[in-house]
Amino acid sequence: MMISILILTIGLLLDGLLSNFFPFVWGNLSYFTPMFTLTSLFFIYPLLPNKKQYFVFSFLFGVLFDLAYTHLLIVHGILFVLVALLVQKIYHMFSVRSLLLFFYLALVIAFHEGLFFFLLSVARSFSIPFWDYFYKVSHSIIGNVLYGYILYGILKLFPSTRNRFAIH
Repeated sequence: MMISILILTIGLLLDGLLSNFFPFVWGNLSYFTPMFTLTSLFFIYPLLPNKKQYFVFSFLFGVLFDLAYTHLLIVHGILFVLVALLVQKIYHMFSVRSLLLFFYLALVIAFHEGLFFFLLSVARSFSIPFWDYFYKVSHSIIGNVLYGYILYGILKLFPSTRNRFAIH
């Protein structure tokens, strides 16, 4: 459990740190948007035997993400729980292999951003162009998959996580 909290905390801190260096601004779209907290959520699922804890951590870190970076209160808390449901389905329905990691992380990122853009469109009564959504997702995948592979490699080094880590 402590490893999961550490991974989520590092992902949350890296999101803030790297977003200062590579900001996503509507008028000036960046080439990299960190979503390391989402990537961390994907990787901690097999590490927590109690899946209720996984959903609680998802909600709490979503709320922390909101408080630290977006000031939307619980929006990302709810979105992170929905992402956690998707991650749970991925792990139960598919064999998560390192070669398919790119696809699954892209799916998780696209799902989160699609929900977030939808909520922004509904709440602000204006539509966000599909191109902005596609641009943000496509330019965040490379860095986040790289972070995912690094995290995967680190987790495979620890004997305590190697046996519980479901990715082959």
